[in-house]
Amino acid sequence: MTGLAKEIYESVSEMPIISPHGHVDPVLLLDDRPLGEPTSALIRPDHYITRLMHTHGFDYDGLNFGKELDLNQGEAIFLDFARFLPMMAGTTVAYWLDEQLSDNFNLSYEQVVTSPKDSYSQIAKSLSSSKFRPSEILNRANVAVLATTDSYGSDLSVHSEIAWKGATKAKVKPAFRPEGLFDISQSGWVGEIGKLANATDLEIDSFSKLKEAIRRSLDYFIANGAISIDISPRSFAAHRLTDGTADGIFSRRVKGGAEDLDQSEVVSFMENMTYLMIELACEFSLPITIHPGIIRNHHLDTFQRYGGDRGADIPRQVLVTDAISEVLNRFGTSSKLKLTLFTVDETIYSRELAPLAGFYPSVFIGYPWWFIDSPQGLSRFFDAVVPQVGFYKLSGFIDDTRALLSIAVRHKMARSSEAKYLANLVEDGFMTRERAMVVAGDLVSEIPSNCFSLNR
Repeated sequence: MTGLAKEIYESVSEMPIISPHGHVDPVLLLDDRPLGEPTSALIRPDHYITRLMHTHGFDYDGLNFGKELDLNQGEAIFLDFARFLPMMAGTTVAYWLDEQLSDNFNLSYEQVVTSPKDSYSQIAKSLSSSKFRPSEILNRANVAVLATTDSYGSDLSVHSEIAWKGATKAKVKPAFRPEGLFDISQSGWVGEIGKLANATDLEIDSFSKLKEAIRRSLDYFIANGAISIDISPRSFAAHRLTDGTADGIFSRRVKGGAEDLDQSEVVSFMENMTYLMIELACEFSLPITIHPGIIRNHHLDTFQRYGGDRGADIPRQVLVTDAISEVLNRFGTSSKLKLTLFTVDETIYSRELAPLAGFYPSVFIGYPWWFIDSPQGLSRFFDAVVPQVGFYKLSGFIDDTRALLSIAVRHKMARSSEAKYLANLVEDGFMTRERAMVVAGDLVSEIPSNCFSLNR
């Protein structure tokens, strides 16, 4: 990076990180113990890494998911990881890894490849020190806000205890994740209803009671600092059922099982749940993010053997304009709604997302994530949406990570990509240097703060 792009980047490089959507376990922050074993800290939590190992032939059995690793087990996995590193060249994951290794351990990508045993020992020594307690990692990265993702059954006292301990300067905030309640065809759906019933102390024997329980849960989340509702349905479709129709589907599912419903009823119920969550987001003035278009756990054997979030989430095509017209006609101009739409289907950026955000005050566009949170992906994203809607209806960067050490480098990548794009606008005569500097700072701070109502 040179010239104006470097100047713009340096003006924002030390600004605090706002991470309004991520998956770091809050218990990790509460315990606040040094991360310790390297494979457990760097590799296993990051499905961006493990999926690339898997696609080149690594057997997931070797990762011992769900088991605590000693140093010998961790080193064995790390040696395999080093063997696969050269095959990741050119990927955004390789860039993130190189930056993490350099910034945290004074190691290069090449050193890990050529001297994996020594590298493992060096990383293990560092990770056992107090410098690598989660609070120290967040403080060093200058994280101001860190959102976790929490289901309706979560005990949010963890967040209060983190704040009380005061070890991290970051405000650790929950996000309400209700999608376990959506798919009534799933065998575990009745159990999810039971979790919500226990959390809200309410017998849920109808759809009307389900709505009441969700309201109670949202009250609890908001009282404990929640910054958003976060859902990942199958599609953007949001269509309202009458309470009588929804009650009938609910009752037959509880009494008879999923086999008593046809597929159209399953889909209608899920679309009704998406509508309901947008309606409640408006009612509670709580921002809501929707990121559909992912086939979760595409490889069933991997899911059954190793659980979810193992990298087998594969994008599918989505459409949005018609899918959410009903709900936007009712709530789209409400000042109480902030609806952020994410997609991994790049074909709808300029065709649908930008025009929607360019008219509806309530609609924001989420940054690319998963397969396209890369410098190249961000450049394509900006080209598609910024000419229509500008920067101030965007979400700000979303790091979407479970791996604590990767937060800083992901935001570094985003800031450098933003700086390059802004510099190009200046050089092409579309923006003044002074305005570019302001926008760069706002992309890091004001824009995500506005999208997620962090300043209220």
